[in-house]
Amino acid sequence: MVLLTSSCSTEQIIPSSSDKSSEQHFKLKEVKDYSEIDPNDIYTFTCEMIEQRPSTSTPNCADFGEAVFDIKWETWSADGAIGTGTYSLNNCEPNCADGTRLESQAKVRLSGLKTDGSRYFLTEFSYVAEKMVMTGRPKSGGWDSSAFYMNVPDMRGDG
Repeated sequence: MVLLTSSCSTEQIIPSSSDKSSEQHFKLKEVKDYSEIDPNDIYTFTCEMIEQRPSTSTPNCADFGEAVFDIKWETWSADGAIGTGTYSLNNCEPNCADGTRLESQAKVRLSGLKTDGSRYFLTEFSYVAEKMVMTGRPKSGGWDSSAFYMNVPDMRGDG
């Protein structure tokens, strides 16, 4: 899996002593046998939110500099989810606040089933765009959809 980040993101994670106790409160473990898991019990993350079949995914929760919008899920199961959406990237020209969004239709996938002991989460988001939206950027990539949720515990509402 390729991890892409926007050069426009201003998100910075600064660990503090209070983060340790929150971090220990929520952990994810890989699920090896998912043959009996009901698709209605499968979730994923959109920044600080736990959701089923989200319409958006991004690695840049601060500014959505890179994201897939308008996701329509064709399949949703413990084995993974497949859908389509609009891949969107801010070109940050002349700056990120005034940049233009470059877009392409894309195929998307969620995989990597994990559990917190009571719920199940697909955590690996990937996309393949129909066309390259910006010179020097690949047509495909992905990110860990749980990263923001896991690394910024004060933002989430899990306890």
